[in-house]
Amino acid sequence: MSAPPAYPQPAISQPPQARAPTPTPSELEDADDRPFGFRTLFNRGQSNPPNRWVILGLVALGIVFIVILALHTKIVDAINPTAQKLRDLHGGWAIPIGILIILSFPPLFGHELVDIMVGVVWGVWKGFLICAAGHLLGEIANWFVFKYWCTGRSKKYEEKKIAYACLSRVVLDGGFWAVLIIRYSAIPGHLTTIIFSVVGIKFWVYLLANILSLPKLFITVYVGVAADNNSKSKGSKIISILVIVVGTLITIVAARWTFRKMDVVRPIIVEERRAARAARKAAIEAEMAGPKPEQELGTVPAQMYSPPSYPPPSH
Repeated sequence: MSAPPAYPQPAISQPPQARAPTPTPSELEDADDRPFGFRTLFNRGQSNPPNRWVILGLVALGIVFIVILALHTKIVDAINPTAQKLRDLHGGWAIPIGILIILSFPPLFGHELVDIMVGVVWGVWKGFLICAAGHLLGEIANWFVFKYWCTGRSKKYEEKKIAYACLSRVVLDGGFWAVLIIRYSAIPGHLTTIIFSVVGIKFWVYLLANILSLPKLFITVYVGVAADNNSKSKGSKIISILVIVVGTLITIVAARWTFRKMDVVRPIIVEERRAARAARKAAIEAEMAGPKPEQELGTVPAQMYSPPSYPPPSH
């Protein structure tokens, strides 16, 4: 008995693949611009002015630290009455903790000034513990608020801002170590907390990285301690300078690592958005065109199907 004839399968034509459109001018700028760099600080052609303001803000903060160290005597004399009241007040240490918790919710800012004041009033070790408690509790509250009430809004912001999307991708790809390094960078902690909460980082990962990054608070607390230090010894001045310089260098190195990682994923995200936009456009065009006649009848077009040829019957 002969085997049954093999029937050829109909040739089904594949729909054309959606072609990614050319990038928009804003996408080209986002793909080429560096999010942070001193070479672009005074570049008039730079299309991303916030980069310039970030660097100028860091420079201004450094100038504030230098002025505080230079005029520490006058500053201490001015705040000594308030500082003495806080020292004598029962539970006065809870006041800066509460202020730091409130300042942890953007767009509020001013943590550094509170840290310096705490250093002036309570010294380095007690001041560090007070600041650590305020920062930690405030950012934990910030994490839960954005995790459960503001995720949708953050996702929309991520779709609009490529830099925000780049930082989110770096966090997801790098995991715990990326979170820890970003915590040490110059990016404000209460802003990075928002990203960590909405991109899906586990709470224990964020909490561990947050605790391990608390030593960077020594910089601002020690600035206040140095301002209140009446000692004119050379050794005291050297220690103050070393603490500030080393802490600043760690912050800059962490920031540079973060921004370089953002540069790596930036073209990938731009290309993904172009492809997604092209796919949405193709889907809309196909829906507007409506079904083809052969699809309505449920038949296969003639050019797509060849009838099988049967062998002649054997007698």
